[in-house]
Amino acid sequence: MNNVKMILEKYGKDTIWFYLKDDKTEENFKKELMELGATWMSGEKLEKHHRLSYYIAAHSDKTIAFISSMCWEMSFATNKEIVHVDYSSLKRINF
Repeated sequence: MNNVKMILEKYGKDTIWFYLKDDKTEENFKKELMELGATWMSGEKLEKHHRLSYYIAAHSDKTIAFISSMCWEMSFATNKEIVHVDYSSLKRINF
């Protein structure tokens, strides 16, 4: 099963914020997103040559978006509704 799809279904949220710790993690995450037919918020299809950041939002409608490190860090204190997942372990991050 596709782990991105599984995480979206597991938490029942429209959006999950993923942490990608290294290049290998990014590669695996991107492969799964491409299998799902993911697109950027602009509508552009995700392609192999695209680079991802350490923090990516994946939405249930298969759109994705960059998240700044500042927003990622601040969200733990300001928005408890956001589900943060370390993609390499598939575990929820709680601070």
